[in-house]
Amino acid sequence: MRRKQFHLILMPTEKCNFRCVYCYESFTIPKMSPLVVDRVKRYTDFLFKEGYELLIEFFGGEPMVAYDVITEVLDHVRGNEYEGMMTTNGYLLSKEKFVRLVEMRVKQYEITFDGEREFHDKVRPTVGGKGTFNTILSNLRSAMQTDLDFEILVRMHLHGGQVNSIKSLIDVMEEFNDDPRFKFMLRPIAHLGGPLDRMIKLPTKEEFEEASQYARKLKRLDSFFTLKDEDIPMCYASSPRSIVIRSDGTLAKCTVKLDSEVNKIGYLGEDGLPVIDMKKMMFWTRGHLSGRKEELSCPASE
Repeated sequence: MRRKQFHLILMPTEKCNFRCVYCYESFTIPKMSPLVVDRVKRYTDFLFKEGYELLIEFFGGEPMVAYDVITEVLDHVRGNEYEGMMTTNGYLLSKEKFVRLVEMRVKQYEITFDGEREFHDKVRPTVGGKGTFNTILSNLRSAMQTDLDFEILVRMHLHGGQVNSIKSLIDVMEEFNDDPRFKFMLRPIAHLGGPLDRMIKLPTKEEFEEASQYARKLKRLDSFFTLKDEDIPMCYASSPRSIVIRSDGTLAKCTVKLDSEVNKIGYLGEDGLPVIDMKKMMFWTRGHLSGRKEELSCPASE
C-alpha cells in the first residue's frame, strides 16, 4: 500500500547564476544557513515519523548554486522513503554532480531552453552576460551517455516572433528522441510580474499552434500545457500537503508569488515544526472545500 505523500519544495538558495530577462525573482535571499538547514532536517524527521513519503523538490533561485545544501539534506534523509526532483537551469549540472544526485534519488529534472542558441543566449545569459545554451546542451548530452534511471523534461519557451527559433531548437532536441528518459514540453512565455515583463513579447495563438504542430516530431511531447482553460491541472499550491521552505526558513505556498503577503504563511520554528498562519493557509487550499476548478488550478487568483 502506497504511503501518503507530502510535497516539500526546498529553495536552498534564492540567488541565481542566470539573469533571464523575464524572471520575476529578486535574488535577495542567499543560501540556507546551517541553522535553517538544521530546521529543515528536523521537519523532514517529523514528516517521516508522521508516516509520509516525501516528494522533495529543489527550486530556486538556481538550486545548483547551493549544491552543498542539497547534498546535505539528501544525506540526512537517506534511508527514508522519498523521491527527489529539481527545477534547474542545467548550467551547473555537470556529469559528476548529476550522477551523484541521481544516486541520491533525485531522478526528475526540468530544464528550460528559449529557442536556438542565439536567441536563448540573449534572453537567458549568465550574471556576467555569457551565453548558456552550449553548456546546458553539453550537460544533457553527458546525462544521455549514462545508463542511469532518470527523467529530464526539456521545457521549451515560445516567445512572440520566435517560431523559427523554436523550430531550430526542436531540430536539435531530436537527437534525444531515441532515449525514453527525455520528455519535452512546449509552453508560451508568460508575464509573471518581473521588472522586464513589458519587454517580453507573448506569442499569438497562431504562432503557438504552428510551433505545436512542428513539435510533434518529438516522440515524448508532454501535453501538460495547452491554451484551453479546461486542460489546466490542479496547482501544487492548492494542496494541503505541499509547502515551500524558502532559503531564510520562511514558509510559502507558491513559488511564483514570492513577494505576496498572503504567500508568507509562516516559518520553521527552532524545533523544525512549522508555525503557520491558518487563515492564509485556508486561502491557498480553499479549492478543496469549494470544488471550484479555478481555485484548484490557480489559488493565487482571487
